[in-house]
Amino acid sequence: MEHVAIIGIGNVTQRYLDCFEELGVKVTKCHRNDLAKASKCDGVCILTEPQVHLDIAMQFKDTPLLIEKPLACNYNDARKIQDNCCNLFHGFQARYNKKIKSQKHMFKNAKKASAEIHAPRGNHYFAREWRKELSPMMHHGIHAVDFFIWWFGEVIHCQKQDNCLYMEHINGTKSSVIVTRNAPNLIDLKVYREDMVFKLDTFGKHFDMCKDFVDQTATKFDGTAAIKVINSVGW
Repeated sequence: MEHVAIIGIGNVTQRYLDCFEELGVKVTKCHRNDLAKASKCDGVCILTEPQVHLDIAMQFKDTPLLIEKPLACNYNDARKIQDNCCNLFHGFQARYNKKIKSQKHMFKNAKKASAEIHAPRGNHYFAREWRKELSPMMHHGIHAVDFFIWWFGEVIHCQKQDNCLYMEHINGTKSSVIVTRNAPNLIDLKVYREDMVFKLDTFGKHFDMCKDFVDQTATKFDGTAAIKVINSVGW
């Protein structure tokens, strides 16, 4: 892949731009109202508000797509993207983190796992109109929900209690995700075996994800599962 279009003007755009430039890939930046610029690119990154992901994705459904999380604001729209886009990658960088991949096998039979996500953003951050449609769990917690589904498999039971999501996975592991606005800004993730703990304070770098997208080596997966879980408990 030699030429990537980035559609979106939010804060996360610069992270992707830096990664692609480091990889030596030509980048064309586009506003969502000027998509013609992206039509001749080898791949398209959709980094806009999730409310418009579906409309944009359908215009580039035959092109390799990397779509920032969440894939959509609800399961039905996410399912349409998943079913119609032939070469789809999802913006969950934890799955591409090389450190995690190298140690994941050690914890495949973990008894429990937890993620505590601190997002101490100001009121101006959460007051933006498009974010009002997303709960903190859908906007921030979805990273951990997806991570645990990837690690432990399908969720067979889940429940909501206060601001925490509890899940039981098909392999028997029980995981939990909590989102707060407390400082400092971090992700505290732990996976427990009986005799040791795997601890990670970040889900990884966008560079790993962008490199696998450019090389087309990332593993394809269904990015709707985390949205389905979150929607099922009324978040």
